[in-house]
Amino acid sequence: MGYDLQITRGGRAPVGEQEWRSYVAADPEFELTGVSETPTPDGVLRYENPGLACWSGHPGGEQVWFDFRRDRVVVKNPDEPTIAKMIEVARALGARVEGDDGEVYESPGAPPRSPRGSLVDRVGSWFGRRRPIQAAAPVACEFATGQRVRDALGRAGTVIAIDARANHGLGAIAVRFDDGRELTFASVASGLEPMAAQGDD
Repeated sequence: MGYDLQITRGGRAPVGEQEWRSYVAADPEFELTGVSETPTPDGVLRYENPGLACWSGHPGGEQVWFDFRRDRVVVKNPDEPTIAKMIEVARALGARVEGDDGEVYESPGAPPRSPRGSLVDRVGSWFGRRRPIQAAAPVACEFATGQRVRDALGRAGTVIAIDARANHGLGAIAVRFDDGRELTFASVASGLEPMAAQGDD
């Protein structure tokens, strides 16, 4: 089946046939033939396409076919010198050289750049490259272990533990209520009030 590379502009304005013909006419290494023939054991295999051009500048003396079709220029099984020529042509046309799987060839002799992933993949990658978010500085707690407090429902209890670094720095306050239940509140929004402040102690 082979491996094709193409000169394309992707989702931008397509490469036009007249634009391709103009490039071929200006490059002395190209000839617009419109047809190629290859001898086979069963005869001659003939391929015709008005945008077919032969590149004669290959350092090995080979004929390489650049086939313009459907707004792109396709080359089958290109070797390194051919890929280098494709990159040169692509730059002249304001296009890029792309492989079957969307990989992009940007420099002769260099490996291709992987295709861009989906938007979700790119956003995930962007966040992955960001510096880790540092935990917030611990919140100062206005209560102390052993202090009597009252919650938003008016239930009385005693602070039994305080952890300023819990909840990613938001803090935690553990309270044992007079009815025996123990609950933990975030320090920044506990809803607790010191009982002494209400004159209930």
